[in-house]
Parts: sequence; structure tokens; C-alpha cells
Amino acid sequence: MATYTKRKSKRGIVWRAEVARLGVRDSRTFDTKAEAVAWATEQEAEILASQGRRGKTAKRTLEQTIRRYIEEVAPSKPGKRWEEIRLEAFLQITPDLPKRLIGDITSDDLGKWRDARQSGQLLGRIGKPVAASSVNRELNLLSAVFEIARTEWKWIKENPMHGLRRPTNPPPRNRRISPEEQQAICAALDYQDGQVPTSMQHELAIAFLVALDTGMRKGELLGLTKTTARFEERRAILPRTKNGDRREVPLPAQAIERLTLLPGNDVGQLFRLTAATADVLFRRAVAKAKLNDLHFHDTRHEACTQLAKRVDVLSLARIIGHRDLKSLMVYYNPTAAELADQLDGVAKAA
Repeated sequence: MATYTKRKSKRGIVWRAEVARLGVRDSRTFDTKAEAVAWATEQEAEILASQGRRGKTAKRTLEQTIRRYIEEVAPSKPGKRWEEIRLEAFLQITPDLPKRLIGDITSDDLGKWRDARQSGQLLGRIGKPVAASSVNRELNLLSAVFEIARTEWKWIKENPMHGLRRPTNPPPRNRRISPEEQQAICAALDYQDGQVPTSMQHELAIAFLVALDTGMRKGELLGLTKTTARFEERRAILPRTKNGDRREVPLPAQAIERLTLLPGNDVGQLFRLTAATADVLFRRAVAKAKLNDLHFHDTRHEACTQLAKRVDVLSLARIIGHRDLKSLMVYYNPTAAELADQLDGVAKAA
């Protein structure tokens, strides 16, 4: 039997229809109750028909499954924006698979998609191979979609991603950012350290410099508010980080000086800059500065390596937000010369 719930949304009053029949659950939101009732009636009929043909496997396409995941599951995830972008891209560049019934999709189908994606044969990326690490992230996301369809919605009996061979990930990045490159990025963003920001470029420069000071991720920085950035206590509170944990990051004096320059916005955020705008502006700055293979996330490598010179490993792990030494070592990338300098310092102290 279907249930109908009246709700308020950004576009006004909407109606949410939920169907639960023969172990299969589905829901969707409509502008009118009449549309919700019509959809629910059709879905119940499909479920009853599919029961006779296919046991309890629901008659849903992969696209319908992905759409429901985007609407109901992704919003509660820390990587909501990334998941939505990648799933929408999957639907756009994959010609046939999204139209197939989810219960008909096999590991072989997904293996062919994996190979086509990695070699750059799909629409939109013809001739441009995709990195194994990117393909693996997309496969993990698709696996999550299939798994929720199996365990909660009961649309399929098995996850076709189980047992699928994954591409071999490349070695972790170890890109450092030299002082000269840091200056070049700020120059490309037309920013002088200590300047009150008057543009999104300037705010990005401050985010870049504070990331080097603290090791915070771009999303963590851009999400800071007047409540979570506690300058008097010299700490930033991150309620929910990438791995789902709450974290407190110490704020050195230089980071506080830079963050207090920000004008903020009407809802209490320190940065007016959005993640999407930051991505575009940083790519342009890297190109303008003529730097090679530099990502904003490389600030984590540089910050981790510099902080390791001043704090012990347990303190470093707490600052960076890693639970184990193996994860921390990905970002700790000292040169042999830097290690030699540290050894000389130990010898002199002795």
C-alpha cells in the first residue's frame, strides 16, 4: 500500500509517494498529489508483475536507481557534491547501461564499462584515458548504489560489483610546493600576503596559504564559520570531516591573521568562495604561473611535511586527521636533504 506525505520544499508544497510491496520499497516526490498517486499506482502494478516474472527483483533501470540514490542517499554523505557530479557524468557518458534493468546488469557488463572508461572510449572522453584511481573511485560509488538497492530497497538479490577486478592504483602523489611556487600562485591570484581580500581570487589565495599553515582540506577551510573558527581559543572545529570524524585543528598565529582578513557572508561563513569556483580559479592560477602538475590538495603534502619538523607523530596525525601511520605517510614527503638537516640538528643538540 502506498503512503503520501505533504512537504515543504524550495519550490513550494510537494507530495512524496512511498510504495512498499512484496519486499520492494520505492519513493519519489511530485508537485501534486494526483501525480504522486498515479506514479504509486503504476509502481505497485509493476512490482506485482515483476514478482511473477523475476521473483522479488524489481523492474527498475540503473538510471532510476541512480536518480533515487542522488535524491535520498547522497545528501547525507560528506562527499555529496562529488557523488552527484560523478553519477550525473556516468549517466551522460554511458550510452546503454543506464537504460538496462538493474537486475539484468552483470559483472561482465561493468567490466566492459571499466575497460572503456579507463581507455577513454566512452562519450565525452574519447581518446583521453582516465586514471586508474579515478576509475576506482567511480566503481566504488557505483558499488554503493548497487548495494543500497540490494540491502535497503530490495531491488536486486546480488551486487554485480562484488568480485569485479579493479584497476591497479598508481603510487600516491608526493608533490611538494616550494616557496617559489607558493609565491607564484599568490602572484597569479593577484594577492599580496596580509592584503584584505576584495575578490574571489584573493579569498582563494588566503585558503591556499592557510591550507599550507594547517594541513586542512579545501572543503574543510571553505566550510569554516564564525562559530567553528574559534580564534581566541586558537582552534578550528570540524564537526564532520572526510572520514566522518569530528576534528579540532590548531590555528597558528599566521593562519589566524590571514583568516581574520576575510569579510565573511550573511550566513556566518568565513569564505564567500565556493568549492566549484575555487577549483576553476586554482586551475587558472596554475596555468598562469606555468607550474607543472599542481593540485590544491598538494598543500596537504607540504603542510604535513613541514609540521612533522615541529610536532611528534601522534600530534601530527591528530592535526592532519589520520587514524593510522600508513595513511599519514602518504602525505609525509621529506627530501633526503631535509632529513639530513634534521639529523645534523639532532647531532648538534647532543
